[in-house]
Amino acid sequence: MDYKNFQKNISPQRYSSPSSAEPSISEKTIAGWKKIKKINLINKLNYTHFNDGTILVKLKHNSYGRELFLKVKPQPCLNETLECRWVPVKGLAQKLKSYSIEHFLLSDGLKFIRVEAQVQKFDDQGITLKLPEFCYELSSRKVRRHACSGINVELIQNGVVFYGELIDFSSQAFKVAISITPPQSFQWIQPDGSVNVTLRENSKLHFSGEANIIRHTHEQQKRLYVLSPAKNRLTRFKGKEFRSARYSLNPPPIAIFSHPITRKFITLPMCDISGSGFSVEENEEDSVLFTGLIIPEIEVEITNECSLKCLSQVIHVKKTDSIERTGIKCGIAILDMDIQDQMKLARILHRSNNHKNYLCNKVNIDTLWKFFFDAGLIYPEKYVELYNYKERFRQIYEKLYNESVQVARHFVYQDKGIIYEHISMLHFFTSTWLFHHYATAMETYNRPETNVLDHLAQYVNDYYLQYSARMNYIISYYRPDNRFPNRILDDFARELDDANGCSVYPMTCLYFNKNLKKEFDLPSSIRIEPAKFEDLLEMKHCMGQEYSGLIFSALDFEQNLYKNDELSSEYEKIGFKREKHVFSVKIYGKLKAIFLILSSEPGINLSGLTNCIHVFITDHQDFSKKPFYMALYKLQKYCLENNIRVLIHPVSYAANNKIPHNKIYNLWVINSLYMDSFIGFMKKQTRSQ
Repeated sequence: MDYKNFQKNISPQRYSSPSSAEPSISEKTIAGWKKIKKINLINKLNYTHFNDGTILVKLKHNSYGRELFLKVKPQPCLNETLECRWVPVKGLAQKLKSYSIEHFLLSDGLKFIRVEAQVQKFDDQGITLKLPEFCYELSSRKVRRHACSGINVELIQNGVVFYGELIDFSSQAFKVAISITPPQSFQWIQPDGSVNVTLRENSKLHFSGEANIIRHTHEQQKRLYVLSPAKNRLTRFKGKEFRSARYSLNPPPIAIFSHPITRKFITLPMCDISGSGFSVEENEEDSVLFTGLIIPEIEVEITNECSLKCLSQVIHVKKTDSIERTGIKCGIAILDMDIQDQMKLARILHRSNNHKNYLCNKVNIDTLWKFFFDAGLIYPEKYVELYNYKERFRQIYEKLYNESVQVARHFVYQDKGIIYEHISMLHFFTSTWLFHHYATAMETYNRPETNVLDHLAQYVNDYYLQYSARMNYIISYYRPDNRFPNRILDDFARELDDANGCSVYPMTCLYFNKNLKKEFDLPSSIRIEPAKFEDLLEMKHCMGQEYSGLIFSALDFEQNLYKNDELSSEYEKIGFKREKHVFSVKIYGKLKAIFLILSSEPGINLSGLTNCIHVFITDHQDFSKKPFYMALYKLQKYCLENNIRVLIHPVSYAANNKIPHNKIYNLWVINSLYMDSFIGFMKKQTRSQ
């Protein structure tokens, strides 16, 4: 029995259809219908009452044969007698005088049950029916429809917005009731064209996308439109050559969520999962997911003790066939996830790929320190700088490596308790992470030395698009004579040859002893004051607009960020210090330099580069060694350590002004959007070894 024509005429309050809507018995014999016993019918009716649902009663005009379908609410049913209450509708009493009741229909959104019940009595309040011994089930749809309430609709075509509400939906289509407001006319909607549709509940957006009009009714003030999403796949993010690796875990994780439209609780096993998304499979007839649907919160249950939550969107829907049934496989992208949940998921996936890869695992601190000394990360000169603070170092690294703090990540390649390779990350600017402390003992282990760097890059590639990661940029400091970073970082920047993607900024490094106090008054010609945004724009211009773009954003020189120090509160929560200050130095009103002062816990970066002063020279003229040191003396009070590292850009300034310096550091900055290219470069380097 085909109820498509019947359904297109359903309205929220009244159901009417032409006489051809419901086929007669002669069109399809009762023998072809599935028989339902009375006890099973009673159970279905009681379930409908339990859910405050309705059934449809078919009436026929006594004189003209016109058909009418009205809603009634069944009452609890014990035996063959069913009492129902009419759903109020205008003119109900008059209609009941002119119409006779033929049968009623019970639907679960997928199938109809036609019941030839005997009318015992009825009035404008309700109806009492005697149920037959058998009734019949008729299939009319492949996919179940779900009734909706409280979902607002905006339908847009050719710049005109029409408003309405969502009546019901399936995974393949949704029905909306659209009203017009003069001078609007339904003639403005072209039924052969596509429309843009948004589904909202208050301020929450559940869907926005293009849809095709399948059919519609023809009323003058309010019409029903059945719409089908125009796409079964959408491109949520820019395509990558190196996509997030997908894993089929055993047992599979479970996706648990409240459907944003039906508000019903859903649990679906996952087919596979990655750091950026996962897929689930539904039965076709019960499917509730469609392309573009935004799900505010999905709980990903890895085990009973381990779960995480994420904001997600369905990005593709594909039919799958098996011997048992037809399924719908849905790809779901993770739009955002708490940063600690990102770490949980990445930790599981990295170990699934290689059980010797560890992310933010608890580390035996004595083993870690031994590795740092053996691998040469702490060499003699560095240890001389550190040993006075060694107890504080132990406390800091105990917290960083064994308390899962939000501002730090570490990647370890470890076998049988022995660490062979290590790299870590530190969140040190608003949307910028510093990767540092790369060390390897791989000469004693037959593995490529880029192992942990590759996993760090994969981690960034998986999560940088999520807002909570705050990972738009990655920076690193290294010496030009350090073979490994030169071969990977420097060569990548050179090969990419795109200043918007990756740049290297050479900086002269000198040491300034805070204990060498010198009291003096600044000449009136020199002014040191908190930088204004206009000063930072001038610095950017002096460095070269294209060349300075990455460092300008990565080091928080942008207008809404240069005074922002919210990240310091994250450090404070874990008992760490982190401060940032930006000053301009001017002579006779002309900008000469920008001083970026960073202060943090001693040793959080073993090279002291999170406790230093960055100096960006904008004008060499009249800014010689003497005013440079005057500025350092005046600003040293903002530094926490006594022995302060000063990084100067450009390197020519120190040489031209005969400022004694110790070494050169390169500051490497990459836009995370280019991490895919970086992974490809690393893989090429590994293959060439």
